Parts: sequence; C-alpha cells; structure tokens
Amino acid sequence: MRRRLRIVEQIIIVLIFAVIVPLVVSTLIIANVNQQAIRRELQSSVQINTLNSYQYIQNNLESKKNLLIRIAGFLDYLPTQTKKKQFIKSIIDEDPSIKSLKLHHSHLEDTEFNPSVSYDNKQKLIRITYKINDKKYIEEIIDTEKFRQDVLEHFNDKERRLYVFDEDNDLVFASIYNDELTKQLLEMMPSKIENDEPQFFFEIKNQPNMVIQTQNPNWKVVVTTPVKVTKYGIKEARYKIIVATLAAAAAIIVICLTYMISLYTNLRQLFKAIKAVSEGNYDRRIRLIVNYMTPYEVMFLAHEFNKMVDKIRHSYKEINDKNERLKQLDSFKSNLIDTVSHEFRTPLTSIKGYTSRLLRNDVTITEDMRIKSLKTIKRQTERLSRMVEDLLVIPDIETSVLRVFPENINIASIIDNVALFMRHNTGRVINIFMPEECPLVYADEDRVEQIIINLLENAAKYAIPDTEINVHISSDSQFAKVVIQNECQQIEEEKLNKLFDKFTRMDDSTTRTTRGTGLGLFIVKGLVEAMGGKIMLSSHNDFSVTFTLPLADNDE
Repeated sequence: MRRRLRIVEQIIIVLIFAVIVPLVVSTLIIANVNQQAIRRELQSSVQINTLNSYQYIQNNLESKKNLLIRIAGFLDYLPTQTKKKQFIKSIIDEDPSIKSLKLHHSHLEDTEFNPSVSYDNKQKLIRITYKINDKKYIEEIIDTEKFRQDVLEHFNDKERRLYVFDEDNDLVFASIYNDELTKQLLEMMPSKIENDEPQFFFEIKNQPNMVIQTQNPNWKVVVTTPVKVTKYGIKEARYKIIVATLAAAAAIIVICLTYMISLYTNLRQLFKAIKAVSEGNYDRRIRLIVNYMTPYEVMFLAHEFNKMVDKIRHSYKEINDKNERLKQLDSFKSNLIDTVSHEFRTPLTSIKGYTSRLLRNDVTITEDMRIKSLKTIKRQTERLSRMVEDLLVIPDIETSVLRVFPENINIASIIDNVALFMRHNTGRVINIFMPEECPLVYADEDRVEQIIINLLENAAKYAIPDTEINVHISSDSQFAKVVIQNECQQIEEEKLNKLFDKFTRMDDSTTRTTRGTGLGLFIVKGLVEAMGGKIMLSSHNDFSVTFTLPLADNDE
C-alpha cells in the first residue's frame, strides 16, 4: 500500500514553501482582508445598532399597546366613574412617559379592535388609540421627548446617529437634530422599504447606513455612520497591517507550530468524543481549541457532531419524560374517584340529608321546613352542576375566563354556615375571629362557599390530630382578607407555590394518610382570581391560606 504523508510531515512541507512567499504579497493580502473586515465590521455594527433600536422601539410601543388593552379591560370591571378616573390617574402617575389617558364615549372611525399608533407632527405627540366598542375608545398620549430619551438611553453608540421617521417621512425624533443632515438622509433612503426587513443604503461604501420599517406604526428607524467612525477604523487597520508585516517572518514558525498542536489536539478530542458516545455517554461533547487557524472542516465536523449528540440526548430525555408523565397519568387515573368525592362530597351529603328528612314518616314536617329543605336541595343541586362545569373547564381557569356571577354578599355569614357544617362533619374545633361590623364583598356567593368548603376541608385533612383551626376575617379600603390557619408539619418554601398546580400534592411523608389528586387548591386559586382576588400560602410556625376578595361598592 502506498505510504501517505502524516499531518506533521505535510505541515513541514507547507512551512518550507510558506517561508519563501514574499512579504509584499502577504502585506497586500492582509491589507485587502483588513479592508473587507473593516467594511463588514462597520456593516455589522450598524446592523446591530439598527436592529437593537428597532426591537426596543417595537417592544416599547407594544408594551404600551398591551397596557392600553389591559387598562380598557380593567375599566369594564370598575363600577363607578370615580373609580375609573382614580385608576386612570394612578396609571399616569406611575408612567411619566404618558402625558394623558382618556376614555372617549364617541364613535371611532377605525373598524379594527386593535390598538393603533400615530404621530401628530404638528403637536409633536405620539398617540395610541384602542377601540373598545362602536361607541367607546380609549386614547393614550405619549410624551415624544420622554420616549426619545428612553430610546437614546438604550442606543449606547455615541458615535452613530439615530433617526426615526413616520410613514409620511416626518421626523419623529433623532439623536441629533440637524435639518440639513435630515434632508440629505431622506434623499439617500431607498423609496421602497419592506416591513421588518433591514436594508443597507450607502453614499460611500465604507459609511454604511441602515433603515428598517416597523409595523403599526409604519415608522422608519435609521442608523447612520459618520465619517469619523470610518476614519478611526482605517487608521487602526493600517497600524495592524504594519505590525503584522513586521512580525510575519518571526511569527510564521510559531503559527505553524501552534497550528500543528491545535490540529492534533482537536483530532484527539474528536476521536475521544466518538468513542464516548459509542459507549452511551451522551453528555460528552467535542471541545475544540479554536483559533484563527482551526480548519473549517474540523469546526464544521465538531459542530455537527455536537448537534447530533444533542438531538440524541434530547430524544432520550423526551422518552424518559414521557414515560414519567405516563406513570403520573396512570396514578391520576386511579385517583379520579377520590377527586370527584373531594369536590362533590358536601353538596351530595346535603342533598341526601334533606331528601331523607322529607321522606320520613315519623317526623312532622311543617310547610316552612318543607320549602326550606326544597330550596336547599335546589341550591345544592345548582352548586353541584356548576362544580361539574368547573372540572370540565380547567383550561378556562388557567386562562382566567371562568364565568362568575358577583353580587354584594355577607362573607361572614357564609363562613359561619360552612364552619357549622364542617364542625359537625369533621369533629374539628373551628374558631372564627371577625370584626363587629364585617363589610360586604362583591363576589359570587356559590363560588365563595365552594372556596371556604375546599379550604376548611383541606385544613381539617392535613392538620395535626386534636388541633384547632382558626379563621380570621379583616378588611382594608379595597379588599376583605380571610386567613385560615391550621397546625401541620412545616412545608418547604419552594414547594408552597407548586401546590397550586394541577395534580400537585405534598410529598408522601406529609400526606401518606390522605386521598385525592391535588385539584382542590388549583380550582380555589382559579375561583379567587376570577373574582378579582388573590391567594397565597405560608408555612412557618403553622400553615395558613390567605385570600382576598374585593369589597362591595358602597355607591351601589
């Protein structure tokens, strides 16, 4: 077999011929490469600055549009004009860039129910409007100068200049205002610009400018390269060429030796990685010693190899995760009856009890008792129907679209009634602490009753035997707060918030004597948030669940 030269032998031959290459040729090549590199660097840097500014402007405007949508949605839940005005004022106070925020009760010509952004060149204002319905829209006025300061603070290249034009090529703002430069820039800009597509335009090749057009609004974001930036780059490049030319002869041997060591080391890394993966080690990667002499083929091979191993590892992990998920689903399926009984036990027991009383022949039932019993059966049946619907619309709970029917209710009375039943049903001592005048709350009575029942059942289920359950009711200017406390084993802080997830429970050491699949707190959280409240868990000296509900409006 014909003998092949080894890598080291080939490098020695290349080294011999490379030494005789004239330094002049090397200088010309280096000068040309550097010239191209400078141009690419200038283009790359102007592109990065343009895209960063474009993205920041888009994100800033998008966040303001989203804020406007959320404000419009929240205003529908405020019952009085006073509260709406207070809410709008608080938004303006929190965001100094908003000059005004108004709700107009008039027709808006725009037929789209999406926020639109426009620039008023006469008043130098940015206007965002959102059509709520055919008779009402909300308008937000943005301070252009404050918006400009925010963008320029993000635009950290002090040498380049930033311009933003509206769809009529009126200047919205610029980093430096100069009418002559602005006019020249508009004459240079391409006439046709695609949305979201960056586009270079030049007067001089080494002075690249870039423009990109946003959508809604159709603004043009322009970043220019001044002459002094180009001059500085050329000067620095010339210095590098001189240094490279003087050092070329001395460095060529060192470079070749480095190349030999680097190539040999990288090939050994490749061989080791292939062997490790073949033995089942999918965490092994090729880690090259990368420098300007590393061959493209070696880097490409290493990159593709690592990508292949990542795909194998990802697929392997997906299979394991799916297997774990299947095991969990199998466990959840076996506990489905427990979940139903956990949620439905109370209404079914109530219906059964009142039905049995109506059917008894040995007890005289008055007309009032009969009507009261039938009303209770009807109410519990309706409640049971809604609970079935809740379990079927768990995705709606996750997306905060659960239907509730709020009204002014006495939460203290509901807690008293539920506590009376729970004392009889669980044998627990339940203490209720409330102010003398407990305010009304604006919430769905059946949903609140369902929340209290769920939380008291959980408190009784997980509490240490022969301990008491305490319920505290208080209020502030806007919300009523209910705290349910019970004594149980302490739960780690990182596990508390996970208890609100579907099918999540405490670990086996804490709940080995309990049943259920962990839907109770998930449904409670969805109900509380659907009625405009909040819920949180705490586990220190004892375990407590705290939730809030909005107070009833005294104006109504």
